[in-house]
Amino acid sequence: MSVQIIVPFDVQRLSPNLRIHYLERAKRVKKAREAARLAWLQAGKPALTQPALVAVTVRRTRRLDPDNALAACKAALDELLSTRNNGCGLLPDDSGQWVTYAPIAQETGDRFRGKAAIVVTLTPRGK
Repeated sequence: MSVQIIVPFDVQRLSPNLRIHYLERAKRVKKAREAARLAWLQAGKPALTQPALVAVTVRRTRRLDPDNALAACKAALDELLSTRNNGCGLLPDDSGQWVTYAPIAQETGDRFRGKAAIVVTLTPRGK
């Protein structure tokens, strides 16, 4: 049984290439974490008890470099996958023992204007 959570957040706001003040970056990280927690709550607080394949899809109007897109998703993924720092804890731990990442996917186009999101899909992979 797969779990899918859609986090309404534009990853461009946390691109590693942005040259912004560290306090502004901290505010944006906080907003990403809050958006991830709210999406998890709206999904019914799902949790998995076995290792999972994590597929991340970025939805926005324009493509990003895949490395930058994944790095920009870090705050939301940390909030969803880990119980550290009071994270949601979809999995007991976000270490390599529990998480395997699929290549990042991107869906782009005008249909995502004003509706940018991070789609996180967890598929149990057995122990």
